[in-house]
Amino acid sequence: MRGEHCAYLLLFKAYAHQINHTVIHAFEIVHHLGACFVAKYRLNLFKNQLIKMPTYGQIKRQIDLNPFAMLMLRNEFKALPSIIQEDEYIDASVHGYWHNQHVLLLATTKRILLVDSDQSGDVEVIEFPYNETVTVRCPTPDSVVFGTKERKVKVDNTLEEYIAAFYKVVNDRLAGREPQIYRENDIYSKTAEAQEEYPQEQPQYTSNPFHVLLRGLDGITKMINPDIKVNQPEKTASVPASKQTPAVPEQTLDELLAELNALIGLQNVKDEVSSLVNVLKIEKIRKEQGIKVPERSLHMVFHGNPGTGKTTIARLLAKIFKALGILSKGHLYETDRSGLVAGYTGQTSLKTREVCEKSTGGILFIDEAYALNTDDTYGPEAVNTIVKYMEDHRNDFVVIVAGYEEKMTEFINSNPGLHSRFNKYIGFKDYTPEEILDIYLIQAQKVQLTVDEAARKKVYKLFKKLYEDRDSSFGNGRLARNIFEKTYEKQANRLVKEGIENADISLIKEVDIPVMED
Repeated sequence: MRGEHCAYLLLFKAYAHQINHTVIHAFEIVHHLGACFVAKYRLNLFKNQLIKMPTYGQIKRQIDLNPFAMLMLRNEFKALPSIIQEDEYIDASVHGYWHNQHVLLLATTKRILLVDSDQSGDVEVIEFPYNETVTVRCPTPDSVVFGTKERKVKVDNTLEEYIAAFYKVVNDRLAGREPQIYRENDIYSKTAEAQEEYPQEQPQYTSNPFHVLLRGLDGITKMINPDIKVNQPEKTASVPASKQTPAVPEQTLDELLAELNALIGLQNVKDEVSSLVNVLKIEKIRKEQGIKVPERSLHMVFHGNPGTGKTTIARLLAKIFKALGILSKGHLYETDRSGLVAGYTGQTSLKTREVCEKSTGGILFIDEAYALNTDDTYGPEAVNTIVKYMEDHRNDFVVIVAGYEEKMTEFINSNPGLHSRFNKYIGFKDYTPEEILDIYLIQAQKVQLTVDEAARKKVYKLFKKLYEDRDSSFGNGRLARNIFEKTYEKQANRLVKEGIENADISLIKEVDIPVMED
């Protein structure tokens, strides 16, 4: 790894000395980086010893450690006072896995650091600068890939909040922006040192991802002994009255049902939902009059091909259940296997429980839920966690699982807990060519475009041909949107060639419609 912009790899030996309450670690270079860099880093390291390096307590306040993270990363944290410079601050922290090892990932004011340790206690540090050679992306919600062309690092199997905070900070730094995060004004002040000696109650920093792990610990405590109440203060955001935004009025039940009936196609789905709503309305009246009603499970299975409106219906159902007083919030939380499963046994239950907690008061919508029906332990662990949460929060938590019909039937039958709780199946049929055309025309109307008659006939023939040749991957509503996007692109190209000054930019012509090859 040579060159000015390459990642720097260092090895800190696991012996330390106490000098003026500062932990100092000797180190050696394990990759040849050139004498200039080695000398410079040695000079900085020993220079910091003479000035005043950040103490362990100062670093702890920056990343707001919790006991669980401290336990897993104790060697990494011992090395931090020798790694973090005096004028360097930690903006975001991630605990995840790299090559199946626990690692600490830090985004500081100066650089990106990945800190790892082996069984012998040696600490390995990979450093990346904030410059044009470094890129960052999130292939999944629980993983991040960053680095240069020569060296890429992937840290995964952590919670979404970890990654979101880290990704935002690094993106801002690479773009030359100052991240909007919390940081103490003077972490090295005597006041701060006094607070370290006499700790006081600290504010909750919602931007710090380690709070997510702390909540995971609370989940473990509750699972071990449900009667124990974890002492965790409620987070409230105080907003000045002058800056409060007026709340958007909630839709009434009649308005929501009108929105449901206005959807294109899905007649059998509309009938199922209307029937369910009628039953729930009558049961609500019965309860108000003191009449007993049978226990009812509202968990559902949506089966059908992609693009048939399953997510749209689930979102409407969440609002409808809120209007009926069944759910307290009425929101929809969408996820899939990647949002529930972690890389190690025990982590999956924490990650899944975190998702369930976010969904409480609304509907948890799990797309392609059959992907949890696997031979490994991770999918079943997620399923068992969900089933237990469904039982413990049956009065304010609804789960909808979605996917292809055959696979969903096999998935539900794979677990007795699922089979007994999901007894309502709603099938979503493929849209007809006429319905896909209607969706296409709505897309055009949204951006004030008119489709002339010749173009309408051509795009209908295209939809009919694609419908006749369809398989299980048929796009349905997504197909209509994709074809419209191609139409929009072709129209723009035509207008530029013809001359925008004299063209009708609001009209889609036959030539703008893509052909099968497109």
